[in-house]
Amino acid sequence: MKIVTWNCKGAYRKKHSRLIESFDPDIWIIQECEHPDKFNQQKGFIRPDNVLWYGDNLNRGVGVFSKHGIGLNIEEMHNSNFRYIIPVKVSGLYELNLFAVWAMNDTVNKQQRYIGQVFSSLEYYRHLFANRTVFAGDFNWNTSFKATGRLTGDLDDVIKYFGEINIISAYHKIHKEKFGEESKATLHFHGKNQSPFHIDYIFLNRSLCSNEKMTIGKWAEWHMLSDHMPICLDICK
Repeated sequence: MKIVTWNCKGAYRKKHSRLIESFDPDIWIIQECEHPDKFNQQKGFIRPDNVLWYGDNLNRGVGVFSKHGIGLNIEEMHNSNFRYIIPVKVSGLYELNLFAVWAMNDTVNKQQRYIGQVFSSLEYYRHLFANRTVFAGDFNWNTSFKATGRLTGDLDDVIKYFGEINIISAYHKIHKEKFGEESKATLHFHGKNQSPFHIDYIFLNRSLCSNEKMTIGKWAEWHMLSDHMPICLDICK
């Protein structure tokens, strides 16, 4: 099963074929994705078999897509107070509790900005964290970042919480690197190769982590499309 997450920086309809040709994912989560109605504006666009979309802005939301035979449904208990931490029930060929993540600014509750949103959502959704759970997306944070003002929790808190329930980062397990010392960037700020950061992650149950493979897009190949690099995780079980 291949899972891809990518902040496409808008106009996904123009970039869709490149992503699919590069990774051939089974499930893919796209941040800053326009509403699916806009896909019809792109000549030759081949609509994925299954499409979910959630957002406040028709040009910037979260899209979740899958191949034929893989069902997608937003859980009824989705809490919009956590904005783009979206619980998705995956069924059919694969059974997963998938959380599509786009950690956004929050101008109403400033303690819940960015990674604070992720941490705030964890206790609310905890009963969904069965043995086939995946959190994937743009967390907008690295452990080296320092928050301006108080947050409900930072990435260290998220990692600790996950660790207590045997959910781990696929990247750090595969590459055997410490948080904050990642050698591969997922974001090149303003698209510049000289400004690399690692802020996109796929967390999943330890029980899913055997024989998995991860590919992170290279700046030279993707920076003309987005400042974020796509991440592809191949779960071989």
